[in-house]
Amino acid sequence: MKSKLAAILAVAVLSSAAFVFAQDVVHDVDKGAKDVGHDTKVADFYDEEVEAAVKQYLATPKQSTDAMFDYLYAQLTPALRAQRELARRYAALSH
Repeated sequence: MKSKLAAILAVAVLSSAAFVFAQDVVHDVDKGAKDVGHDTKVADFYDEEVEAAVKQYLATPKQSTDAMFDYLYAQLTPALRAQRELARRYAALSH
């Protein structure tokens, strides 16, 4: 009689363990699906942010070649003036 009771108890414990593990798997799959959904929303948000930044950058007017020299140097040496003139000529060719 004790062996039958032990067998029934073992079956009950193993069955409940399988049920608990199955619940964990269902929970993990559900959580994973939610995480993927959240990740997709986050990726879409940042795609839009990057796209807006690119559009803003592309809409920025091109600066003159002189702007680079004005920003970098308070006073131009004769060599830098020659480089600025050369840069102006190349810039004129690209327009």
